[in-house]
Amino acid sequence: MKNAEYWANRMRLLSDALQRQAHDYVINIQRQFDIAIKDLEKDIRAWYQRFADNNGNISYGQAQRLLTSDELKEFKWDVWEYIEKCKESAVNGAWVKQLENASARVHISRLESLKIQLQQQAETLTQARIKATSDASELSYTESYYHTAFEIQRGIGVGWTMQGINKSLIEKVLSRPWTVDNQTFTARCWTDKAKLVETLNQELTRMVATGDAPDRAIKAIAKRFNVSKSNAGRVVMTESAHFAETAAKDCFDELGVERYQIIAGLSVETCGVCADMDKKVFKMSEYSPGTTAPLFHPRCRCTIAPYEEDMEGLGTRFARDVKTGKGYQVPSNTTYKQWKEMQDAKYGAGTVDKERKKWANQTADKEQLKRYRSLLGNEAPRSLADFQTLKYENPTAYDDLTGYYRYKNNNPNSNRGFYNANKAVKDLRSTGSIKATGTVTNAPKGRSIVTVNEHAAQRMAERDITLKAAQNIIKNAKFALKQRKGTQYAFYSSEGYAVLDNDGMLTSIGWLDEGGKTLYDEVMKNAGNSK
Repeated sequence: MKNAEYWANRMRLLSDALQRQAHDYVINIQRQFDIAIKDLEKDIRAWYQRFADNNGNISYGQAQRLLTSDELKEFKWDVWEYIEKCKESAVNGAWVKQLENASARVHISRLESLKIQLQQQAETLTQARIKATSDASELSYTESYYHTAFEIQRGIGVGWTMQGINKSLIEKVLSRPWTVDNQTFTARCWTDKAKLVETLNQELTRMVATGDAPDRAIKAIAKRFNVSKSNAGRVVMTESAHFAETAAKDCFDELGVERYQIIAGLSVETCGVCADMDKKVFKMSEYSPGTTAPLFHPRCRCTIAPYEEDMEGLGTRFARDVKTGKGYQVPSNTTYKQWKEMQDAKYGAGTVDKERKKWANQTADKEQLKRYRSLLGNEAPRSLADFQTLKYENPTAYDDLTGYYRYKNNNPNSNRGFYNANKAVKDLRSTGSIKATGTVTNAPKGRSIVTVNEHAAQRMAERDITLKAAQNIIKNAKFALKQRKGTQYAFYSSEGYAVLDNDGMLTSIGWLDEGGKTLYDEVMKNAGNSK
């Protein structure tokens, strides 16, 4: 029998090839989701424009009006077309029955016709998901079974006739629930479809009930479709990987393999769960997906290989450098834990965990960086690599960036100088050096006093401040404190402060006292040159 290097490498290569194959199915089904989302938006806007009044609005009453005879005839033609498409693609019979009932009705409201039109997209997408998952899983099972048999016979150096696998056997295997919740992938697809339809109905009803333009409904529906799109990809990859491993197990059983070993990749793509399972050996009688055998989690990349004690320590296995990504060989009995320790010793403690986070969070971090770049422009990191280095290796700088993002989001016309000033003022406030409350920001332009309340009038009299002087404080203000959720601002000049609400009412005013001067000086030190 070949050594451990042979088995680990061959089974790893086979697993990777099957996953790449499944990924092609993912790309195809997600492309169908993208098309469906675009068609959905087009259909909603066309419907809205068709039935809107002269002001471009649709009331609930208008939406509930029955289709005219001509509109009903057009709708029925569409429904008959849906029925034919459903029969061609084997869409579930319950929906076909609903369509047939709809085609026989003589009264259909405008809103109901739109709901049926959009649900058709959800139904056909669901059937496409089921087919893609089934096809990918069937292909994975078949190719894994025969390729595993080939590799084992080649490794042993003996060939013999094996029992073939047929369509009915595969269908039986694919229909068998294997997850903790005892659900098949078909059941998951239909559950997801029900959520799609629920969102469609809720958002369309809300749209016409509130008289809103369709933008909000389109956004909410598209969001739900994108969740399903993500779920579809995850299900295809997970199910196909599971059935590939199931086929390997079935092949091992037929060929008389008594024990198997878990093989995880020695790279940042390997999670902690899989890392702990790497190189563990089990009897075939102990095989249990999720416990003693892959898959240990969605998108798990572990695989199994035959194991014999006399193979232990022979040969090498493939590993990947955590920083450079370059492959290299290590002794075959090297575990993930040992590889991690060697990489951390080379690059510093915690390096593998950091790089693992970078890899696992690529998609989410890319979206986060996109939001930061949109709001902060060149003040945000330029590349994903720079952003992830900041996020996972420099917590102080990352906290500052996220704080600035939140500040800028709430104060879009402000800038970094005022953000820095705000942090400094918070520190002074915590020590009791100043008492003024609010968020430091640039002073809003074009504000003037319209009215003066009793409190402000009293303060003006007590402090000998004229209305002109009060106007000048606001006009010459270098910054402001945003207060009461942005409903009023305290304007600060070098001489005094004036509190003005958004309706132009002066609510308080005064010359700068010791605390006011400290506040003014600190802000100007940080944001004096800010524009």
